[in-house]
Order: sequence, then structure tokens, then C-alpha cells
Amino acid sequence: GHENYYALNLSNLKAGEEFELRMTVANEYTIVNSFNFYQFDEELFRKDIEKLKQQQWNITDFDGNRLKGTITVNEGQIMLTSIPYEEGWTVKVDGKKVDFVNKDTTEFANVKQCYSSYMDSLIGVKLTPGTHTVEMVYTPPGTIPGIAAFILGVVAVVFIYRYDKKNNKVLLAIRREKNQQKNSNETLNAESSEANSNANKNAASVSSHKTSGKKKKKKRK
Repeated sequence: GHENYYALNLSNLKAGEEFELRMTVANEYTIVNSFNFYQFDEELFRKDIEKLKQQQWNITDFDGNRLKGTITVNEGQIMLTSIPYEEGWTVKVDGKKVDFVNKDTTEFANVKQCYSSYMDSLIGVKLTPGTHTVEMVYTPPGTIPGIAAFILGVVAVVFIYRYDKKNNKVLLAIRREKNQQKNSNETLNAESSEANSNANKNAASVSSHKTSGKKKKKKRK
């Protein structure tokens, strides 16, 4: 079966005040194992918050997917963030990358600095006592493989294009046909230019003969 846990705010009661709780189960397959009642001490909560504020992660650099800042911790303390844990986070302490280690393993106790998931939801960083610079960068899962696949795809397309350009029979035949047509057009243009040039020369020669004949007639007169 499935286990579901719910936290309900019953009421704002004073210490020693009694109350009655009734629960109606609509589903006959629902089994209630136990009830746990907790009291929220607001004064103690405020004191804990003030204590945590004394050792905050002072953010010095922030951008869309990157956070960087300094923090001072004492012996046995953990830097707990409000950032939900998910794959894709990279954590660096003093410029050096630290690994993710499950806090419920023996390895976690033996590692001086690492990061883990706390309360099955939030990112926490285990640090040695002292002041540290902690940097967190988020890269969506699949980004790096996607970029690599894109680059490989471009390389493959270029390779195939160059290979086809040299070896594809259809492309070679089209290229030869275009070259032949180009050479044929160049030959026709050359012949046309030569014919025009010869025609111009013949026209100039005829004009010269006519001019010479007119001069001779003038002399006879």
C-alpha cells in the first residue's frame, strides 16, 4: 500500500488547554497507524533563526543559474540551503569541486567536504570549520550531451557534404553538365565576339575604300 503523511494546523491553543479531535474515514481500505502531535514554540523558533542569521551564506555573485558567496562554519555544522535538490547541480568549495555523497552512508562520515540532500529535498554542504567560498552552478541535465550531439551532427553534415561533393555520381554528373554548358556558352560568346570583331573590321575596310575613291574623283576634276 501507499503511505501518506499529512501535517495539519489544528488550532492555536494555550499550554494545558484540552481539545477533542474527530476523524471520519470515508474509504474502508484506509488504515490509520498513529497520530503525532507537535507544539510550535514561536519564541524558540525566533531564537534559532537569529542564531542562523549569524552564519549566513553571504552571496557575492549571482546570476540565472549560479550562486557564489562566503560562509563561516563551526565544528559539526552543515551549510543548509533552501535550494531544492535535483540532478544538475555542481558545488565548489574554495574553487575545488566537491562530490555528492548520500548523508545516510558511511562514506559521508569519512568525507571532509561534500554536498548532499537533506530532508529528501534541500541541498546541504558539509564543510570543515572556518570561512569558505561556496559556489553552486546549475546545468540542466542533458545540456552537455545535447551540445556534444549538435557538434557531432554539424561535423557529420560537413563530412557527408564534402564526401558527396567528391564521390556522389549524381552530383558529379550534374557538375560535369554545368561545366560543359558553361564551356559551350564561353565558346559561343568567344565566336560571337570574334565574328563581331571581323564584321567591324570589314565595315571599316569598306568605309576606307569608299573614302579613297571619293578623293581620287576630286583629283580628276
